[in-house]
Amino acid sequence: MAENIMNYRILMDVAGDLDSSVAADGGVEYIPMEYSYMEQMRESFGTEDNAFLHLFYEGQRGGALTRTSQISPFTYREVFSRCFAAGESVLYLSLSSGLSATFDSACMTGRALEKDYPGCRLRALDTLSASGGMGVLAERAVRNKKAGMSLEENYIDLHDAASRIQLWLVVQDLSYLKRGGRLSTSSAVIGQVLHICPILRINEKGKLVSVTNKRGLKQALSSLRDYIDESLDKESGDVIYVTDADNESLGAMALQYLSQLYPNTTIRRKGISPIIGAHTGPDALIVCHMGKKK
Repeated sequence: MAENIMNYRILMDVAGDLDSSVAADGGVEYIPMEYSYMEQMRESFGTEDNAFLHLFYEGQRGGALTRTSQISPFTYREVFSRCFAAGESVLYLSLSSGLSATFDSACMTGRALEKDYPGCRLRALDTLSASGGMGVLAERAVRNKKAGMSLEENYIDLHDAASRIQLWLVVQDLSYLKRGGRLSTSSAVIGQVLHICPILRINEKGKLVSVTNKRGLKQALSSLRDYIDESLDKESGDVIYVTDADNESLGAMALQYLSQLYPNTTIRRKGISPIIGAHTGPDALIVCHMGKKK
């Protein structure tokens, strides 16, 4: 029975940003994903350092087009079957189904493989999030497993938590919202001239939606602070993730402010992975945290 399985591995795709020390300590493994860099397709394994991320975002600033491709069923089959062959079941944290079809692909591959490995199970979680939101959930998964939760118990807890994850995105380069169909060409041009900084969030269906538009980064950050303080579950004990697209000063400022406001909360800072950065553009800021119980 799946609910009694204790031998399992935690996997997540590289659209999530997880602190490397937490990943190593918890044995969390990334499933790779392809993205473009300087007109070449590369594979991300979640191990890009800040030096490479700087080159990636500098390429965007220079006009390089960036895109991603979904994780193939072949990749899922390769990774899941390796775990199953070792006698390990899998708890898999997927990029939001509202942003990608990878979740459905993982589920179909897992169901097919379970027939070949009857003692193993795949529990795939639609995180309804991305970037640091997946990081918050992955840390919770590691903590749950260390506390002795079975595969099924961990999945049930994470499924509830995923519905409360808050992801806030501040965008400075509007051309990427235009490319994604969220802004018209004229609105993007006018917005750039007026220094408009949109704030977006991932809603309860896992889709990226607009919250408000502010003129200038200062006003956007002021509104962002209000949104976070209003929605943050200060009693959850979960971490806050601050991720930025190659803007060290912006990420450091957000980290410092949140650390002062919530001194008893662990706050992680990472660079946004190329998988998400390919769609946000340079200088974006993402803050993710556990929201209040509904």
